[in-house]
Amino acid sequence: MSTETLRREYRESPTPDNQWADETIVDAYLRSLSEEEKEREIYIAKHRYHDRLFIGQVLEEVRPSDVVLDVGCAQGEILTTMSQLQPNARYIGLDLPLMVQKAQQEKERSHTENVDFVAGSYERLPFADESVDCITSSLV
Repeated sequence: MSTETLRREYRESPTPDNQWADETIVDAYLRSLSEEEKEREIYIAKHRYHDRLFIGQVLEEVRPSDVVLDVGCAQGEILTTMSQLQPNARYIGLDLPLMVQKAQQEKERSHTENVDFVAGSYERLPFADESVDCITSSLV
């Protein structure tokens, strides 16, 4: 992935408060990185690209009244982004306790009301049958 591709990934970030939309900020930031740091940013940008594709595919299927469960939600970035793009659905993230704690912090930072996080295991889902409309999992 080239520096130009990395610039595009920053500009197309799905977050609504995208500070990276200003190309001068992106260029200054990229110039400040060592080659090792730039490789890490490229790795992260590849995941952002995957996340955008994943979010788009999921939201094509989600209706406003749906309940979406993300198994292995990690820190909740995907769910909070989906909740901003389709705010009339309800989102539940399931992960291990430490990740749920971090996801709660992401929820507070992004001020999302329609996202909840639950500690648990995919091997034994803590939800009643047919209580969710869509189950997702990414990079688990």
